[in-house]
Amino acid sequence: MDEKIICIQSSFKGIIGSLLFLLFKLLITIITYSFFIRIKNNIFHRYNMGFRDSLVSPLATKLSLTDFALLNLSYIAIALLIAFLGVLLYEILSLLMESHNRTTFDCINNKIIINKSISLVTRIDEVNLFYKVILVRVSQNYLQKLLNTGNLYVELLSLSEIDFHITVVEIKYIESPFEVKKQLI
Repeated sequence: MDEKIICIQSSFKGIIGSLLFLLFKLLITIITYSFFIRIKNNIFHRYNMGFRDSLVSPLATKLSLTDFALLNLSYIAIALLIAFLGVLLYEILSLLMESHNRTTFDCINNKIIINKSISLVTRIDEVNLFYKVILVRVSQNYLQKLLNTGNLYVELLSLSEIDFHITVVEIKYIESPFEVKKQLI
């Protein structure tokens, strides 16, 4: 650690891999949702009925048992897919919030200052004392290797009132993780 204060900032480039995976799940969800909507609309057009008829008096129409089961299955699937879509949108927004995380190593005062958002409503600001950096590991998947981004795992020998203990700090979605690793060691 040649420098006295090292500031590590998460970046948008770092979240691209996770964002692409979530967008792929979103695309699959939308395709599945449109498939079940088509099944529902096909049954509506075949029996000349609407949403109210299918809920209030489905047996008054000449609906076959298989179409009745398909219609109810499509309602259940559509409700589940809408709930899953809401969860996916929340995960995407939370991931976008994580691109503003900042971790500062203050070697003068032996402090690590962590400012991060773990969701849309939760922001964590914490200060930990440390004695020295023991180990720095880099974790990358294939897309992160191509973009020169990754996650950094820093093992610190931390101070407490009684004794020392090892603390692991995970710093996600950073650019040039191997250069940051060289700065920390």
